[in-house]
Amino acid sequence: MAQSKARLHRELSQLDLIIIGIGGAVGTGVLFGTAGMAAAAGPGVVLAWLIGALMYLTVGLRSL
Repeated sequence: MAQSKARLHRELSQLDLIIIGIGGAVGTGVLFGTAGMAAAAGPGVVLAWLIGALMYLTVGLRSL
């Protein structure tokens, strides 16, 4: 039985690394900002999350 060895190549460009870094920073801000936002907005924070999700969706769909 012949075994094929797949080789992985490291092919991240500088732009890829920048995008990963920005995504990590934004994700961290979203996670740590939730408690403060919920305390300030109360139940209205759900509406804020829905508006934010709509904005992220439009940006994501625009890049297709």
